[in-house]
Amino acid sequence: MYTLENGTPQGSVISPFLFLIMINDIEAPENNTRLSLYADDSATWKTGSNLKALTGDIQSYLDKLVKFYND
Repeated sequence: MYTLENGTPQGSVISPFLFLIMINDIEAPENNTRLSLYADDSATWKTGSNLKALTGDIQSYLDKLVKFYND
């Protein structure tokens, strides 16, 4: 038997509502970095010609997301 430590069981009636409450507090991206959320999937991206700046901005935002989800 597995004890659920966080989240809700898959298929629970209240799961989608609780998920929406959880993601409602995600910090908006900065520096023209984009975030899209759909159901339980997400993507972040940015366009431009300076690869070093692009990866730095995206990594900075990913670090914020990691902190958000770990707190």
